[in-house]
Amino acid sequence: MNRIIIALIKNRKIVVFVVVLFMILGIYTFTMIPKQENPDTSMPAAILTTVYPGASPTTIEETVGKEIEDAISALPDIDELMTTCMNSVCITVIIYDLDVDWTQSKNELYRTIDALESRLPDGCLPIEVNTDVIKDKQFIISLSGENYTGEELAEYGQAIKEEIEKVDGIAKVTVEGQIPKEIQVVCDISKLDMYDLSLDRIGDLLMAQNLSIPSGSINYSSGEISVNTPAKFTSLDDINNIIVSAASEGVGFVKLSDIATVSEVESASYHYMQDGKSAILISGTFDEGLNAVAVGKRLRKTIEQTKQDIPEDILFHEVTFSPEDTRQRISDFIVNLVQSIVLIVLVVMFGIKFKNGVVISLALPLAIFSTFIAMYLLHIEFHFISIAALIISLGILVDNAIVVSEAIQQNLNEGMNRLKSILNAVRITAVPVLTSTLTTIITFGILMFSGGIAGRIVQAIPIVVIAALISSYIIAMFIIPVFAYMLFEPENTNPEGRLGWTVRVKEKAAIKPLFTKLLNVGLKHKAATMIIMTATLVVGIGLA
Repeated sequence: MNRIIIALIKNRKIVVFVVVLFMILGIYTFTMIPKQENPDTSMPAAILTTVYPGASPTTIEETVGKEIEDAISALPDIDELMTTCMNSVCITVIIYDLDVDWTQSKNELYRTIDALESRLPDGCLPIEVNTDVIKDKQFIISLSGENYTGEELAEYGQAIKEEIEKVDGIAKVTVEGQIPKEIQVVCDISKLDMYDLSLDRIGDLLMAQNLSIPSGSINYSSGEISVNTPAKFTSLDDINNIIVSAASEGVGFVKLSDIATVSEVESASYHYMQDGKSAILISGTFDEGLNAVAVGKRLRKTIEQTKQDIPEDILFHEVTFSPEDTRQRISDFIVNLVQSIVLIVLVVMFGIKFKNGVVISLALPLAIFSTFIAMYLLHIEFHFISIAALIISLGILVDNAIVVSEAIQQNLNEGMNRLKSILNAVRITAVPVLTSTLTTIITFGILMFSGGIAGRIVQAIPIVVIAALISSYIIAMFIIPVFAYMLFEPENTNPEGRLGWTVRVKEKAAIKPLFTKLLNVGLKHKAATMIIMTATLVVGIGLA
């Protein structure tokens, strides 16, 4: 360490240049670090929805549910698998281990589903896969208007969605709230009895008439084209004209319209309201690992442009817009950080020469900027947890610098030359300061082994604090001595042999005399001191 410090002192101009460059790099990385409102707490999970029209819960469980569970259960890293079967639908929920490689697991899941669909019964619709089970919406916008139907609002919402999807950094945009429609067939029971028909028979006929039927293939020189005969319903007339039975007299046929009323109705039992008016919602998420504040600025510009393209009597309301919340939180953090730095510097300056205080205070922003660089390299985002970790770190970042600086100043006061004072101070303080730093690192490092969602939430705390502490130690051991060599001076003594203004300030504040008195009382009454200390420990354990 002596050789390193001597080399740094000899090249102190380069050291100053590197420190300034490092601060500039820290400011730059601060602007580049992804900023989110909350840490990512999404679970690696998927929901599979399989529709088998007309099938009973028992049939779906036997023919669909078991097939899906058998195929999915063979996949690795699955923590829990749950299947629920209802009329015409089977829902499978897959929860993976938290530490799984989610990208790889999703690819394996899609491959398994592709192979599985060929084994499902005819008439099953393709399996719908949702892998964004728990995903925070970065923005939610509602469109409402008294003079517009849900369908019309949804058209405007779709147009806005298409514009938003063009913004760089937008992962997914959805339009919700449009009440879906369905075809309702209301049968006349008396007519069903007349023609000896059942509801099951009508359901089977509807399903059979609404299928695409394979009709062979066309072979040509470079391949083959499969041909299907389309039999999908395209209008209500197609459904009304389905032949359901022969007439009772044996002449003619019975159409569905003869025994039932076919109509298009709204199927949803709920819809969104904004200030008492029907509304649709436009919501979306951002790509992972991006700066939400920067994406939000681009999104804001697009939103303001699209507002001009919708009628004035459509109410445009932002339910939530998290990029601006994130920007406000980051701004509040910067204010809190500056306030904390100012207060810490004032405390450091109390009873210490101005130049010494400047050198010690340098350790604080330098350690913070170093932490920004570490966060950027380790892909730690700015959110309320990492911000809290930085604020926690502020109070302990200058401790190492204070210890080393005071040791250097004490050596100077005793008459040592500058270089010897610095080398002696570093030799004396290196191991104790390292030990103190390591104990704090171990304390926070335990949080890195926390499991579950809670562990994922707090994982930024130990990383940020440890990065800050390591930076603080390096700065105290190697950077502070260089600036101390340039700025520190021995404290002058007055004719009475007392040191200069710093000690007089301390004595005036009665810090040293008060401490001495308390120490003497404790040494004089050792038994009482031990009893009070033990009682305090017991009470603390009890309260814990």
